[in-house]
Amino acid sequence: MKNKHLLLIFACTLLTGLLAKYTPWFKGDIFQTDLLRLTPNEVQRIAISRPGKEELLLERSDEGWVASQEDFAVRTADSLVAPLLTALSQFRSLRIVHVTQTDTLGLAPSQAIRVQVFMKNGRKEIFDVGRETQEQQQAATYVEMDQHEGVYLASKHLRQVFDRTIDDFRSKTVFDLKLENLQAVRIERPGIDTISWQKSDTSAMWWRNNRNELPQRKEQVSHWLGQVQQLNGLPFASHTDEGQAPENLAANISFKMMDSIMDVQLQFYQTRANVYHTKRLATRNTPELVVISSQNSAIFFALFDTTLAKKIWNGPVIVPD
Repeated sequence: MKNKHLLLIFACTLLTGLLAKYTPWFKGDIFQTDLLRLTPNEVQRIAISRPGKEELLLERSDEGWVASQEDFAVRTADSLVAPLLTALSQFRSLRIVHVTQTDTLGLAPSQAIRVQVFMKNGRKEIFDVGRETQEQQQAATYVEMDQHEGVYLASKHLRQVFDRTIDDFRSKTVFDLKLENLQAVRIERPGIDTISWQKSDTSAMWWRNNRNELPQRKEQVSHWLGQVQQLNGLPFASHTDEGQAPENLAANISFKMMDSIMDVQLQFYQTRANVYHTKRLATRNTPELVVISSQNSAIFFALFDTTLAKKIWNGPVIVPD
């Protein structure tokens, strides 16, 4: 190859490099490239910091994922962590963003959500999630990569994925039982007679208090179980309300199951708002009762509807409103 050919190749390469560096249209601002190269199975820990909030930590253990925040930890379902892992494995940029004031993109320290991802092999990725937007009719989010030292417009809306608290990783199910699997119910209230129901041999009727009173129809028991199911989706109780629970038991309900030697326990506790009925406490949105179930034994739920509680405590009987 002659020298003039080598010189020509060198000149073309140099020109191409200069165009790539200084010409906006040559950069191809619209592109698709991975910002994080990982798979969901590689992720060991995810730390999420929101402005002015305590850090949320999600960590993989031998038994599954554990979520912790403000000295409170709870085991969480894999399905609740899956959207975050999917977002991380599909973390792709649409284009580079040329900007000097990142606060206009929601990336200032007082605005951005900082995400730290720790891999099993010790590798660490850090990025900030800013404002969500639209780019060529597709969802996008401004992100700033710690290691890339640049701002990108990433595909999909990511802020809603990572704007989480520990409550998003706690099960909201208080009670989940099928009538076909239920054999007996026992309701105990301090200072009040204990009442119980037992399924008949035909399963069509339920005997109250060891057949000493008129039986209840299966439909009435089903309706009552529907009322108990209304506890699902209650808001979580605060740590302050949880702390009052051991002192003020209001009711304990035991459900004897056909396929288990252990009864399912459902317990109701009074809070100070119920005990003292003070307006000062009521203004703080303090519930009158907190509820906990052996099916979700690590979580207390706040119950403001005392009418519903009384209907549940009465058992499967028709009581006038």
